[in-house]
Amino acid sequence: MEKEYDLFLFLGQSNMAGRGVTSPQWPETAPALTPGAGYEYRAVSDPGRLYPASEPFGVHENNPDGICEPGMKTGSMVTAFINAYYARTKIPVIGVSASKGGSAIGQWQGDGDYLSDALMRLERTERFLKEQEITVRHRYMLWCQGET
Repeated sequence: MEKEYDLFLFLGQSNMAGRGVTSPQWPETAPALTPGAGYEYRAVSDPGRLYPASEPFGVHENNPDGICEPGMKTGSMVTAFINAYYARTKIPVIGVSASKGGSAIGQWQGDGDYLSDALMRLERTERFLKEQEITVRHRYMLWCQGET
């Protein structure tokens, strides 16, 4: 693995969660990951390792007590973002999914909300990376709003 990574918490509503579909009119699918460009840390479903980032990003990350939308994630912008970021910076990304389509901003504030779940995911990620001696250069939060 590389010596240094940038950590991204991908948060937001449906546009971040991914509702991408293809059709005869719009046949393009999400891009494949550039080899080595990034990984997904599955803080909820499998916190013991990193996975190469793929679409639909975060599809396995359903927390019944927090961010949960089984069967809803069909594709997002995350892999395209990781590819572009890596092409520009040459720094691979470790991404964490924390998005919930159809959520109102009020559901991201207070106790027992989506933000609390997102912060738990971030804490698990940072603990895992420290245990694995993986260096994080920068930490980012990338929010993409939906329509709610």
